[in-house]
Amino acid sequence: MNDPEEALKQTLTFNLQFNEPLRRSTRSAEKAYYARNNEEANRIAREKGYPGAGYNISNKKLIEWLDITEDEQRYLSTIIDANE
Repeated sequence: MNDPEEALKQTLTFNLQFNEPLRRSTRSAEKAYYARNNEEANRIAREKGYPGAGYNISNKKLIEWLDITEDEQRYLSTIIDANE
């Protein structure tokens, strides 16, 4: 999203839907957004082997965090592990 204020508003609204809302993640997401739009931060991230600054989360990590089963992965088009 290109509007940081709207993104923050939507993130806070989404966060309230969790049984245990994420406390530091909203701040972290805001920092990642600004890093993603910073040429110097992107240059440094690419030098370190990342696609760019900001969040760089693998499917494997998402599957772990969200506890997505192999059966559930069959219905997803992008968040799948090597087995699927």
